[in-house]
Parts: sequence; C-alpha cells; structure tokens
Amino acid sequence: MNGFEAYKLYVIYKLFFAGNWDVKKYGTKSSRLKQETFETRPDRWMFEKLAKQHKHDLSLFLIANFSTNPDLHVSDLLEDEAVERHKDWTRRRESLSYTVAKELASMTNEDFHAGRGQHPRALQKYLGRKISLESLLVLFDLTNIDKKWQENLKGDRVWNNVFDRINRYREIYSYDQAKVFDVVRNKLVDNNIKLDYIV
Repeated sequence: MNGFEAYKLYVIYKLFFAGNWDVKKYGTKSSRLKQETFETRPDRWMFEKLAKQHKHDLSLFLIANFSTNPDLHVSDLLEDEAVERHKDWTRRRESLSYTVAKELASMTNEDFHAGRGQHPRALQKYLGRKISLESLLVLFDLTNIDKKWQENLKGDRVWNNVFDRINRYREIYSYDQAKVFDVVRNKLVDNNIKLDYIV
C-alpha cells in the first residue's frame, strides 16, 4: 500500500458515500485517477501517512469513517478521533448481535411510530448517536419499517440523507442475517415490541 493507492481508495469511498460511485459496478479501482496528478497534490504526504498507518485495513478504516461522516477530509482521517471511530465500528461489527440487542433494550413500540412529517424516536436516537447505523440497517433488513417511514417522511431532507446512507452502506456491509435476526426478534419480543411488518 502506497500513498497513491490510499488516495484512490479515499476518493472512491468518498464518492461512494456521496452517492457518486457504484461499487458493485466499478469496484474500488478507477483508471481516471492518475499517479502524475497525485504527485502534484500538496496533501500527498497525508495519503502516504494514511497508507503507512493502515496498510492492512485501509478499506475498512475508510468505510468506518465515511459511514459516519462522508464529508471527512484526508487530514481528519489522521486524527485520533478517526482511529477511535474505526475501533468502535470494528467492535460493533464483531459483536453485531450483542450491539443491536443492547441498543434495542430500552426501545418501545412508540420509538418506531412515524407520524406524517414527524421523525420517529428511533431515527432521533440514531441522529443523537444513541443507536448505531448498523442497528437501523438490521431493523430495516428485518422489517419493512423503512418503507413505512419513507411514506410518512417523503421529502424530509434529514430522513432522505439517512435513508440514502443506509442504502449505500447496505451495498458494502455484510453480516450473518440469520444469526442477527434471531437475536433481534427475541429482543423485540422481550420488549413487547409488536412490529407487524416484520418480514
């Protein structure tokens, strides 16, 4: 991994999370990004440093950070906060069933209700960083709740941004659905949450 390779991954994941790159179609390679152009960048040393620090896991590091904030600059990725985001993301990923069950523990039916033009409490909890993007993704995969929210929040800019982010994230984030769904269903039952739109 060198600085130019790090730069290419940075650009591709940044474009992907902004909705301007199709990872399924084009993967993580781009012939449009040229070494000569990279060499003229004043910030190329940052990409060299990024490549050195994350030579074995740069893709995962970028996914962890851009899924939280797609507007991060390369300089932001050299900060301790970016390393902490990656550690937190890795912990959530390695114990996804536990994470989702824990985040759902205090939720009730009311948290999932979306009145017309009103953000459901579950969405507010995500925006307030009380539940993770992964928990919303699992709930959306397990239920049709996102379709219900989409009906009631049509045209809402905040919801549209979250919905787009989750749909993009879904393309590159994989997990053992059978295992996670089993744990989440049990937690929903334990909390007496009746989501009649569970698939």
